[in-house]
Amino acid sequence: MCPGGECSWCSWQQVLATDTLSSYTHDYPTLPADVAEAIYPIYEELSNVKLLERCTAAHAYVNKEDAERVMISGATVHGSTREGRMARRQQQVDLLDATDTAEGPSYSPVIGDNM
Repeated sequence: MCPGGECSWCSWQQVLATDTLSSYTHDYPTLPADVAEAIYPIYEELSNVKLLERCTAAHAYVNKEDAERVMISGATVHGSTREGRMARRQQQVDLLDATDTAEGPSYSPVIGDNM
């Protein structure tokens, strides 16, 4: 999991890159055997490729949901501004004008005497 090469921060990767692995010793104490034995199955399960692939898919899903939430939030903010309210009112007026034009004068609220 560490980056490889001689310039890596991981001392094991540095030794691997210089081909001196046979003389390598860790520069920190290892875990006690009973602790290592207890956590090894958990480590194996968490490093399973199928589980990691599911995590990647979940991460992509969360990013998509966040993007949608930001878009909705922006639309809500725009609708709450003065310009947003004016645009919404103008859209309603335009819709009423279009309806009035399509229906014609026979559907006006005033009933004429010429029928």
